[in-house]
Amino acid sequence: MTSDEPSFPNDGTKPDIFRRLPPFDKLPPEKLRELTELSEVKKVSAGTQLLEELAEDSSPFIPLHGRVALKKIGSNGKSLTNHFLIPGDI
Repeated sequence: MTSDEPSFPNDGTKPDIFRRLPPFDKLPPEKLRELTELSEVKKVSAGTQLLEELAEDSSPFIPLHGRVALKKIGSNGKSLTNHFLIPGDI
């Protein structure tokens, strides 16, 4: 983690991150509380696939720790990393 990455608790609690992240930071306090209550904190192991391209049943997520690699399978069948998400990215 670099010094410009946000810091979030690592104890399994639901962090109050939404008030710190645009566009959620513009929501009124009651909507922020509702969003926090509806959210779920999940710990995943390195290398775990979180989403599949074009999957309709995927849920949005915000990484709190580590990095998430966004990969695509090229026409040659090889995995290509397009981008990394860091804590707080949407």
